[in-house]
Amino acid sequence: MKKVFLSVALILAICFSVVFAACDNKSSVAENGGEAGQQAADDDETPDIQDQKITDDVPEMDLGGYEFRILSSGEIHAWHGSVNVEEETGDLVNDSIYRRNRVAEGRLNILITETEDYNKIKKSVNSGSDDYDFVTGWCDPMFGYFVEGLGYKFHEYGRYIDLGKPYWDSGLTQAFTFKDMILFPVGAVDITTYDLIHVLLFNKKLIAELELENPYGLVKNGEWTFDKYAEMVKLVVRDVDGNGVMNENDMYGLVSMVKYVLPCFWVAAGVETVARTSSGLPDFTLPTDEKFASVIEKIFSINYDNNSWYQNKSDRANYSEVHDKIFMDDRALFYNNTFKMVEDVRGMETDFGIVPYPKYTANQEHHYTRMEGCFPFIVPLTVPDPETIGAIIEVLACESLNYVIPAYYEVSLKTKHARDEESAEMLDIIFSHRVIDLGDSIWCSKLRDNIFVDMFSKNDRNLASRLEKVEPQMIKEIEKALAALDLTY
Repeated sequence: MKKVFLSVALILAICFSVVFAACDNKSSVAENGGEAGQQAADDDETPDIQDQKITDDVPEMDLGGYEFRILSSGEIHAWHGSVNVEEETGDLVNDSIYRRNRVAEGRLNILITETEDYNKIKKSVNSGSDDYDFVTGWCDPMFGYFVEGLGYKFHEYGRYIDLGKPYWDSGLTQAFTFKDMILFPVGAVDITTYDLIHVLLFNKKLIAELELENPYGLVKNGEWTFDKYAEMVKLVVRDVDGNGVMNENDMYGLVSMVKYVLPCFWVAAGVETVARTSSGLPDFTLPTDEKFASVIEKIFSINYDNNSWYQNKSDRANYSEVHDKIFMDDRALFYNNTFKMVEDVRGMETDFGIVPYPKYTANQEHHYTRMEGCFPFIVPLTVPDPETIGAIIEVLACESLNYVIPAYYEVSLKTKHARDEESAEMLDIIFSHRVIDLGDSIWCSKLRDNIFVDMFSKNDRNLASRLEKVEPQMIKEIEKALAALDLTY
């Protein structure tokens, strides 16, 4: 399992960002590249902040107004899918992305443009068209595009990219590395690595009314475990409307989408669906993993046996509104949410806190946090000068750590969403051990969304039978990918 630790340099950069937040002026950087953009960027910074900025090793470049063409998913409610934004709106994260891009334009004399619908990459490359320089999208299809050979290998565009810099995450990059082949370098340029982190929100009013132990204290004392969670959630369940049927009008221990429950808990327990060989290649050994089977059985028991989970099994389009209402109406003790979606309950009158998922047992060393994939990038094979594109990417990644991540982490999360100092402390614990499970990311359609969602929605606990059916498919899928990438066991 890829347990991801923040580097010391990144932690320092985050700490420095407090100064950035305090000096939040609204000076606009010039909308185009060139000297004007660079001058505006220089004028927008105080000497103190400038002294604290992280730097890259990209040499001075004048790319003559080159149009850097991004292909993306576009902005979506659940994540920041856009790499470029057209204007400042007053939203701190949006405006920090805007500033980052204008600074990059000024440094390199480029113009950043963006087209939505990353699935266009296949037709574009297969037709031999040089349409895009940087393509980013959900990791499952992006992995498929990489395996099909639509993008350059890292060594072909990464001359200017230094993965040792603090704006690249070595742990997350390793999660997308097979043997010695880097599929996707992961870093600050992609803020979905923050958007798609799963946490538990808890209702402070219910904690007090039921005289339950403070989840913050449990986390700090190493006592926040599956068993403790199970004790707490079963005390909340109540048929509020008295009709004998548990529905959206009643009280629950947890509200969550069906597809989130199993993977959030199994990651928290320190297990994964796709293991690795000693050489770093994916290996599907799940059918013989006894601990995984025990973890899954316990997750079912905790959530089904006491009706503690609100069973909105359809995952219908308005699931978020239903879950938000239950939690905001003080009818759920815990709410599974991603960092991006925490903003949906900002209007809640009752105070809530943020904690990581519980450990499987108290002997487990860390709290592991599920990162539901991310939006990695590829440089299309039709790009004539991939190394120059790599230089642009390196600058964007560096300036993301200077502008975007401080705004997201310190202000958007620790100030705007978190309602107390202890929540902010929990965020540091959560970010320190992010985990990507390959069966929950690049193969989520084959594993998570194929067998586990169906199992949990039906309370089907026959894991062995399910794995027996999917095992030959997964082995074939892995072997096919490795063959396409010229990798062997």
